[in-house]
Amino acid sequence: MWTSESRARYDRDKLRYPSDLTDAEWQLVKPLIPPGKPGGGKRTVIMREVVNGLMYVLSTGCQWRAVPKDLPPKSTIYDYFDLWTYDGTLQRIHHTLYEQCREQSEREVSPSAAIIDSRSVKSAEKGGACIDPPGYDAGKKIKGKKRHVLVDTIGLLLHAVVHPPTFKIATVAFSSWPPCSGCIRFCKSCSPMPAIRGRNSPPLWPRFARI
Repeated sequence: MWTSESRARYDRDKLRYPSDLTDAEWQLVKPLIPPGKPGGGKRTVIMREVVNGLMYVLSTGCQWRAVPKDLPPKSTIYDYFDLWTYDGTLQRIHHTLYEQCREQSEREVSPSAAIIDSRSVKSAEKGGACIDPPGYDAGKKIKGKKRHVLVDTIGLLLHAVVHPPTFKIATVAFSSWPPCSGCIRFCKSCSPMPAIRGRNSPPLWPRFARI
């Protein structure tokens, strides 16, 4: 529910870009950024600006070359994105903030159930068909990719993965997610959205509503 207090808290009109981190948000992320490597020269890149650059690309969906000039160079932002993806920094940031959100919602830090859903979207080939093969969703008549998203029962993101559109959501739910249990091992059950189970199937949502 929007109140005068919450509106002021989430007002981003005074920021340079709406995607920039506020001082309070940066204080949450700052301790999770790895320090510079020992030896050599000092790190000269401003880490907050690197994160602001990543948030700009994430929120706008722009190309790397379209990053504004008052943010770090696109090569610097991408290099840190690649490094933090490789060493697990982005996953640790997400997991830490996820736990804090669960606590603020007065829920257990570790959810016991998760829900998976998907959406087929059009996409362009990148690197040729042998590297990024296209697929076709015959049900929705879409040529492209299928995004599968795993959330808890209050809608917070747990994991996301992209498949060819030929993948069925039930197949992903019961075969593709278990190998990813390293990042969601606290979940005891994973269920597709009730809508895919058929009209005569008993609903799953009430069973998860209070978890």
